[in-house]
Amino acid sequence: MCGVAGYIRCGAVTTPPQVALEAMGNALAHRGPDDAGLWQGEGMGLAHRRLSVIDTSCAGHQPMTSACGRYVLSYNGEIYNYRALRTELEGRGCSFRSQSDTEVLLHAWAAWGEDTPARLNGIFAFAVIDIENARVVLVRDRLGVKPMFYAERHGVLAFASELQALAAGGFAGHQLNIAALDAYLNFLYIPAPDTIYAGVRKLCPGELLVADTNGLRTRRYWAPDYAIDAHWTLDDAAAHLDELLQDSLRLQQMGDVPLGAFLSGGIDSSAVVAHASAARSTPLKTFTIGFDDSEADERKYARALARHLGTDHHEAVLSPAWVKLLPRIVRHFGEPFADSSALPMWLVSEVARREVTVALSGDGGDELFAGYTWAHMNLKADAYRRVPAPLRHLVDLALRLTPDMPQAARLRRFSQDSFRSFDASFRRRLTCFSAEQRAALYHPELRQKLSGAATDRFAEHLESVATLQPADRMLALDTRMYLPDDILTKVDRM
Repeated sequence: MCGVAGYIRCGAVTTPPQVALEAMGNALAHRGPDDAGLWQGEGMGLAHRRLSVIDTSCAGHQPMTSACGRYVLSYNGEIYNYRALRTELEGRGCSFRSQSDTEVLLHAWAAWGEDTPARLNGIFAFAVIDIENARVVLVRDRLGVKPMFYAERHGVLAFASELQALAAGGFAGHQLNIAALDAYLNFLYIPAPDTIYAGVRKLCPGELLVADTNGLRTRRYWAPDYAIDAHWTLDDAAAHLDELLQDSLRLQQMGDVPLGAFLSGGIDSSAVVAHASAARSTPLKTFTIGFDDSEADERKYARALARHLGTDHHEAVLSPAWVKLLPRIVRHFGEPFADSSALPMWLVSEVARREVTVALSGDGGDELFAGYTWAHMNLKADAYRRVPAPLRHLVDLALRLTPDMPQAARLRRFSQDSFRSFDASFRRRLTCFSAEQRAALYHPELRQKLSGAATDRFAEHLESVATLQPADRMLALDTRMYLPDDILTKVDRM
């Protein structure tokens, strides 16, 4: 990972001092321990903190200026098809002074402009300044692996890889976004584009933002296609998936630094490790976190796969003493976030960093293949709705009389879901505090303010996928909300 930060003047205001740009860059030092850089022009500036992965020499220094002097780039991520793009650009007459994917991205932007993101195979968030037109373009990858935040204050657009960088530069303000607070208590994370700060937003996955003297404009350059090819069989799909995994793992092992993989023993990470191992001539380093609780400990599954594939396997155990890390972990999220798996993710990353610079993971598999329990239980609740309502009401009444035990409570919730719509019961399974519970937590004045300010991102996304089949609708909602704003956020920060 790397850290990106910068600003551009969008109105007739005083340019922020260099100290603000430096403060934003310094706040991202943990994202890029290998190099740091600043660039400033008339009314605009970029900062960068680098973790060197491809071409670790000083030739990959950022911010990087194009050969023509018109574009300046600060970029976080990795372009997996950069070699193919480089060959294409060389065919157009471009010459390169480094082996970095950063320079390929910069040449690509000079050649194709805003059409560039659609050509990229990779994970990325970057800012490119067009000096000639006093314009900045912010881009985030298709599924939101890499983050980008932005805020417009007093005629200046500021942007950064993390919220605390904007706060360090004085661009976050101090006003609470009460709608985001309400969403947090609903989902235990804050869905994009909102943040806990009023006036600060997340760039959404697959989104591009343009800022100049005409203001700010955003558009989506990519959205997933859920159309079904009726000619495919299950065997066709499996064969194609296998080809895609092989190609993906081949492309993702082209860096110039040691690479490993997180291994839980589950299907997702096991598939990644199997394909990554097959593409290597030396054993892949794998990393697993265990627990003293035998019910939660998955080390035996990871060990079995590591032995089978002959990986160089490493383990660590998460103990109660690691709770002392919580203040540090909370600080790096920059806003309320309550996924408890952040703790083991931090530990496995800390263990892996002793051996490697880059680690592969299986995140995203559950959203593709319905790996989450809530999706399966919602389908079962949908099947239960076919039972005649009077009979379900009798069962529900009987369940209300059962002792207040965890298993009985789960059965009662399942029964009650059968009286909700498919989408409403799915939402209930994704909710921590219900609307009634949240209202009970709030002061009357806050409840009144929320009545006119609350935003329902779930409803917005649901409307956009309303034509999909029920199972696909759940996967689409998880991909648009839970994956980028919980899972990928956790992995990036930790």
